[in-house]
Amino acid sequence: QELTTTAPETKRAATTTLRLTRISLMTDLEAELTAGGDEQSQAIVDFAAVVEGIRGDGERVVMNTVEESALLVAIVPALRRIGDTDATEALLCTGLSGLVNLAGFGAAHAVFTAGGLDLFLELLASPHPNVQFYAVAGIENLMSNK
Repeated sequence: QELTTTAPETKRAATTTLRLTRISLMTDLEAELTAGGDEQSQAIVDFAAVVEGIRGDGERVVMNTVEESALLVAIVPALRRIGDTDATEALLCTGLSGLVNLAGFGAAHAVFTAGGLDLFLELLASPHPNVQFYAVAGIENLMSNK
């Protein structure tokens, strides 16, 4: 489980984490969406494509790219609509992983404004430990970077 920590990191370590997150998102999506095609799945694909397309290093680049794309306006509601079932757990975790990492790497305000905190709070009650993990990590990153 990929997670950007809120503890101070060197720029190089943070950049490596973001690159691994991009690779992980795209790899996970290829595996999870072969039978997809619905609106929620497409929102996650679009989200991963924007994250994958971030060029440059540093929090400012990430924040600007996220804000310019307006992707969070689509991804947070899509994750909420996916639902938290056994069949959707992996897809939900893929999207949550990206949100958690963005919140920890410069886009906490954008994730918060898009409703990320409410989503994370709702998902604390998930029956799935992996979903709970991302919910807790997302709240931690939002509160640490707010």
